[in-house]
Amino acid sequence: MGNAQAPSNDDDLDAEYAQMCDGYDAKTGCRSITAEEILPLMNDDKSMVYIIDTRGENEHLVSTLPGAHLVVPNIGVLSMSYKTPLPDPATIPSDAMVVCHCTAGLRSGWTAVDLEKIWQRPIYSLKGGI
Repeated sequence: MGNAQAPSNDDDLDAEYAQMCDGYDAKTGCRSITAEEILPLMNDDKSMVYIIDTRGENEHLVSTLPGAHLVVPNIGVLSMSYKTPLPDPATIPSDAMVVCHCTAGLRSGWTAVDLEKIWQRPIYSLKGGI
């Protein structure tokens, strides 16, 4: 048996649950990151951030984050496919933080969950989108 002890009351249980869920989006189940958290990483020469724009091509042409790679998902009921080719995961440094973005965070969240399964590495969604 481990050394962990069960929470002693409802407040402790609520706090433990909140800590466990922190950083995950309730609608999509993805790992999430805020603009405030990612901005210093994007401005740090030592940190590698690989950005994936999950919006449509027209949206991408209007605005996107610097250096973002366009991946347009077809979001299905039981599975996802992509209108654009996925980047080769071998070309993404293993120490890079991969972050998907969209307009509000839903498409990027679903894509982050799907890519995490495919690539077997943590993938984040920009909370609230751009």
